[in-house]
Amino acid sequence: MFEDNQKTLIFRKSDVADVETEVAGRVSTAMKNEPAIKEFSPNAAFLNPFLAIEPYATAAKAKQNANNMYVRAKQTYYETTIRSGIYDEILKPVQLVVKNKGDKACGKMQIDITISAEGANIYRSDARQQLNGQYYNRNDVSSTTSNILLTPAQQLGTTTYTYSAWDLTKAQEPEIHIVMDGLLQDLQDDTTIPLFYVDTRVTGNITIRWRIIESELGYTGNHGTLTINIL
Repeated sequence: MFEDNQKTLIFRKSDVADVETEVAGRVSTAMKNEPAIKEFSPNAAFLNPFLAIEPYATAAKAKQNANNMYVRAKQTYYETTIRSGIYDEILKPVQLVVKNKGDKACGKMQIDITISAEGANIYRSDARQQLNGQYYNRNDVSSTTSNILLTPAQQLGTTTYTYSAWDLTKAQEPEIHIVMDGLLQDLQDDTTIPLFYVDTRVTGNITIRWRIIESELGYTGNHGTLTINIL
């Protein structure tokens, strides 16, 4: 049974037709609030005579480079976190749980699971990894003579963020075979069977057939079927 005591779980099809198109649109909107990449003009000294004098020219270039590093890192941040958020919403986790509803502890169990998909894509638990990234903080230093000897990270400071990295080459195998050491009465185990992710970008059906053999108490016919529909 699923959490609502039903044998069928329904996911609604995602509204996202193309992830990269969606990412590009959202990043473009977010970057409108950020400064632009700046190129140091060889004619800058005509507009500002101080830029023809060292160390003013070096300081100006350092500040401009810091700005550009900030902008590029912030764009990477938006691309990474927006893509992560879209995939986190599209790919729904499913965790199968073993629960002992009896009045006796179970001994060692053989758990056999067969997953068959029609039109649906399923991915293993290790298709998703949590990673950390960093971007530079905004450079609000007004003096062109400041921070000449500092690295961009020292000039700007950094902010760390967490995102999901997805590897969609890691498809879920159709069969899972696990030996579980035992389970006390009235307890459940939600870690032995690895979770998997269901892709909701396309409609389809997933059938999960399971069987548990527990020889110590003589339970050899505990089996059933669960269904996942993407509509």
